[in-house]
Amino acid sequence: MAEKLFIIDQPKVGDTSQYNFPDGYSSTPIVYEDSISLPENNDKFQEKDLHTTTYGSKINEVIIENNMKFSGSSFITIDDIKVDNSGVNYKVKNIRIKAFLFDANSFNGKLSGVRPENATYNQLNDVLNDGTDEFCFYNKTFSRRGAKQGLGNIDDIEGVEIVTRFAPQIVSGNPEFNDDLPGGQDYVITEAFTTSSNNPPINTKIIDDQDNNEIYFAIWMRGDARRWFGTDRRKKRIQVYKINNLELFTDESDPQGKITKLNWEGGVADNTRTGGGGRGGAEAAAFKVTTFNVSINTLGGDSNEGIDSNILEKYSAKVQPPFPFFLNDVDTSLFLQINPAQQLNNSYLAADTSPSIIFTNYFVQTTFGVTDLSGNQNEVDLQSYYPNNTFESFQASAPATVQFYLNYFLENPFFAPFYSDTGEIIIEQGDLFPLEEIETAFGGDLVPSSVIATDFIYFVIDWDDVNDEIKTLEDFLNNRPDNLLTLRELKSQGLYNTDVSKMKHTYLTPGIKTIKFITISYNSDTNELGRWKLGKARIYLDIPISAASDFGEVGGNDYTTIPWPHTTLVIGGVDENSNYKTSVQNSLSSGNIGNTDIIDERSLINDLENDELGKSIKKMDLEQFRYFNKSYNIYDLLNISAVRNNNFIPYDDLFYNGDTNKFPTKSSVGQIFINDNQDNDLKQSCKLELNTGELSGKSIYDSSGNSNKGLLIGDYKVKKTRKGEPMRRDSFIKVPKKGNTKGAL
Repeated sequence: MAEKLFIIDQPKVGDTSQYNFPDGYSSTPIVYEDSISLPENNDKFQEKDLHTTTYGSKINEVIIENNMKFSGSSFITIDDIKVDNSGVNYKVKNIRIKAFLFDANSFNGKLSGVRPENATYNQLNDVLNDGTDEFCFYNKTFSRRGAKQGLGNIDDIEGVEIVTRFAPQIVSGNPEFNDDLPGGQDYVITEAFTTSSNNPPINTKIIDDQDNNEIYFAIWMRGDARRWFGTDRRKKRIQVYKINNLELFTDESDPQGKITKLNWEGGVADNTRTGGGGRGGAEAAAFKVTTFNVSINTLGGDSNEGIDSNILEKYSAKVQPPFPFFLNDVDTSLFLQINPAQQLNNSYLAADTSPSIIFTNYFVQTTFGVTDLSGNQNEVDLQSYYPNNTFESFQASAPATVQFYLNYFLENPFFAPFYSDTGEIIIEQGDLFPLEEIETAFGGDLVPSSVIATDFIYFVIDWDDVNDEIKTLEDFLNNRPDNLLTLRELKSQGLYNTDVSKMKHTYLTPGIKTIKFITISYNSDTNELGRWKLGKARIYLDIPISAASDFGEVGGNDYTTIPWPHTTLVIGGVDENSNYKTSVQNSLSSGNIGNTDIIDERSLINDLENDELGKSIKKMDLEQFRYFNKSYNIYDLLNISAVRNNNFIPYDDLFYNGDTNKFPTKSSVGQIFINDNQDNDLKQSCKLELNTGELSGKSIYDSSGNSNKGLLIGDYKVKKTRKGEPMRRDSFIKVPKKGNTKGAL
């Protein structure tokens, strides 16, 4: 098993990252270059480290360190509203959208005994469009649209605070409405909201917090058909959205303000009515709301007295209202509503440092492994590099189903080190210690272990962020789902799951994979979320043995770089100035090697360092090649004697003229196949015989009968065209050919 250690300023300055080291590694200080999370020839690679790094949120850290409070005002906003075409086949003109906001008491003041969620189109229209526009905060016309073309998102209303300052504030003031919205200048808060006189609200000035008095949004939409004969008036549509006013506050017995995010999936309203037109050929209403999300904050701002003025000036406006967290409501709260910029959900005063101890800084260690069909994990660690063609590299190869788990290391949050009874420093200020050792580290009378929150939540947001698009927690917030439908789809892909058993992913391709995840500390006693971190973990899956490059003549997959780094018999070879070697070097230095192209890069570098491919011979005559497992001199092979009449006669002497004096025709040299020879000892010691005139595709069979093959290699080019795409052969392989067709070869 690997040692997992933290290194400061790797892979980038300012980072604190976990790297793997050999088992039992104990060097002090830690030497970065000793890590087995670095590939071989690390000086030739860039950004190929396998590591885990966490990144915090500055606003979240400031809130925790200062217990900074939300100091803004209460508000009501429409976060998302989208208006689509309802499927009409004609061009649309006379387009107008009106939006209304009111409570049940105000509606009943104009139409007694009828609830907005049950009202007909005419009843709704008579109240909303009565000529006073007392409930209307948005009124705008739009340009013509083509057949089946919608309006899309209504950008000038999204995120705009419609009503503000209706909850008690640090600075007193009256409720305000936004008079910058199109057509909303006549919106009157006192007419749209009529609170109970018997139980006047405690927390706000316009929303009841003790009696039922529901709040409603209503969207009125008009669009007429543009026909050849003129205008064909279509029906109008009104969609009414109901909000339970009491759910906008905390405990009913002691209601307190809070922030509430409301989402109507698909924009489906509590009441949808059409009417007021449609007597011609085109009757159906032209538009409908398909997305509708609302935020309502009934919490007034709090004091930040005691916090440094420079910090307040820079960060106070960014702090959002608190939001209670419940572990059994992860989907609708954590994934869709809560974020790191929200005030902590506690009762401490501003500037209290207790939260910085409760939610002390932390770092995470990750262990990634391959899971088999039975759900068991093998012991291979996917954040280590293994030598090519080893058992570990095969275990860590794709395709594979990958799971991981986290270990947490807390940072000593106190301003002094901890000492043992003998005066020895146990933990320095700022030192990291494993979460499971918290009782040992802070137990006893010194500091109760319960002071520090020891609960954590984590979930994956991307199983392979190829282009490293999510770099910060803000990037995560901008990309996270905004509705339950999208969330369910992501959960089916193994994302946004806090259940560790469902936190798995199957990779079909090899290479470096970049996993992004979120981890949050929380206090289960108070249902309070604390410190947020974005985690970035990189793992490596090797090429499976079944997909390793090899010669097709031996049953392997086709190759790009020559797949033969082994010591073997090579006749001729690959020249350093060949097209092949030149193109390998050019591909490596082309700038087309991305930080996830490690498979290509390893192949190219391995090839440059491969000294087992011989030396190039441009032209040669080679008829036959034999390999014997023991030595024979040439005289034995020719069946001749080196000494005749007491005289030494070399085998290449003119004495052997082929006429008067000849070599024996029965010698092994004179026979095409070794198996034709009568010398059994000679035949048994011949382990390889290649007759180069006997080609079978790009190989030569072994005529010794030992089932070997001679593989032909030749010159060609390789090319790496762009980052992220695999390199390829750029030309045909020029293998050796027979030159003299009239002779033996």
